[in-house]
Amino acid sequence: MLLLRHAKSDWHSGARTDFERPLNQRGRNAARAMGQHLADAGYEPDLVLCSPARRTRETLGLVAENVVLPVDRRYPQSLYEEVEETYVNVLRAEGGGAECCLLVGHNPMIYETALVLVGSGGERDLARLNAKFPSGALAVLEFSGTWSELTPGTTRLARYVRPADLVS
Repeated sequence: MLLLRHAKSDWHSGARTDFERPLNQRGRNAARAMGQHLADAGYEPDLVLCSPARRTRETLGLVAENVVLPVDRRYPQSLYEEVEETYVNVLRAEGGGAECCLLVGHNPMIYETALVLVGSGGERDLARLNAKFPSGALAVLEFSGTWSELTPGTTRLARYVRPADLVS
């Protein structure tokens, strides 16, 4: 499972609503770099769950410049809404037979989802994840079982990557 927070957005874009807010140049660069990282690491999602907000869709589009994304891409409105445990519920409901799901979402929900699901992992990555989940960051979670069995503490944090780790 790949949990990706949308890249840095443009607060001064003139967008009429939060939903319409685009990425800024730094965010576009970070999203491209994260896409390259995903490709280099060999991650191949077979399901994409993405918030329908403009900045998440732009992040996904820029990641897709380097990663072949599956045809199965879904944009549940619930990934935009700030409701407790929404992301876990969406993963349980939408995961189906997918082996690797890329979820592109927002804070605080994506951060809270990672914190709730992670039960183990490397000490350094766990410490960095616990500190914060910045724009454009990626948490790679591993678990065995079906999506419907996804519960708190059942995943292992395999990798945690921030844009600052990739873009100088």
